[in-house]
Amino acid sequence: MTQEKHTPDIWDSLSFIVWCLLFLIGLFPEIVFLQVRAYAHLISKEAFTNTPLFITFAATGFLSWFTYSRCRLLGDSDDYAILKSTHVALMTFFAFFPVHVEHLPLYLAIPVPFFRYLLTGAVAFKAFLWVVLLLFLLQYHMFRGLAAFRKIPLIFWLKILASYRDEEKAAAVAAGSSAALEGETEKSSGESPTGEN
Repeated sequence: MTQEKHTPDIWDSLSFIVWCLLFLIGLFPEIVFLQVRAYAHLISKEAFTNTPLFITFAATGFLSWFTYSRCRLLGDSDDYAILKSTHVALMTFFAFFPVHVEHLPLYLAIPVPFFRYLLTGAVAFKAFLWVVLLLFLLQYHMFRGLAAFRKIPLIFWLKILASYRDEEKAAAVAAGSSAALEGETEKSSGESPTGEN
């Protein structure tokens, strides 16, 4: 059973610093992407990719795999670990999506209310998910360890896509099956081999 108390060490601190750097890149993926290409003196036709979405997809894939592996270490079933990692992948995709957070003052000055609300809402949604994910990793590295992955909330439609059973339901099914098996064993042992009472 995973302990709720977690004592962080130097590797936890260093790992969280690396996560902070990765999240800083994810907050401004387009700026980082263009700066790296400028430092590398790459033109568009020589570049491996020409879109900052490369950073978004790479970070989404990595954080999704990280969540899946930690959930399996925690003891979750394969289906449950996949659902949790899918949920984190969706959050990461939107948290690292190339939205110009630095242009928020300009968005607030847009005279058309619809576009102003649309762009400021997109920035707020991205920032909210970014903070939630970073706080989740802080909780994992500094406070709870693997237990932080125990209760990742799942989007309701993800539960429909697979045969999702949480730990309580699985324990109830196992307890019910063992009770039924014991009942059948007692019933069969009460009967004589000849069928006489």
